[in-house]
Amino acid sequence: MIVPKFHAIIDAVGLMNQTTYIHSADYLQPNGVFVTTFGGPKGSGFAAVREVLDFVWAMRPVFLGGVNRKWKAMLTKHKEQELLQLAQWMEEGKLKPVVDSVFEFDDVLNAYEKLMGGHAKGKVVVRVNPQAK
Repeated sequence: MIVPKFHAIIDAVGLMNQTTYIHSADYLQPNGVFVTTFGGPKGSGFAAVREVLDFVWAMRPVFLGGVNRKWKAMLTKHKEQELLQLAQWMEEGKLKPVVDSVFEFDDVLNAYEKLMGGHAKGKVVVRVNPQAK
């Protein structure tokens, strides 16, 4: 049996679409936690109602068929010192983003297709500055 390797997944985008959480048992350890910066519905009218209902359905208890992983939401406020700390941890290798693929800016449409295809196994990065690492 392959044991999932991640202790925590942090969704920094805060999407109402909970597909990543629904499939988190595939990559999150049994005692792991899925953390999201919860955002509100992006649409309006029926679309907003549908987003909220889909979200509530994804968060249902395990005994009703929900996901057997912890889920936490948090509000965020970007503070310069905290962002600098994250950057330092990345430089030290203590914080490692999962990157699926990197595209040059001229290839942004292919990056978008990759992202919207729903099969990326990490972040899809578009390099805006060709000199950047």
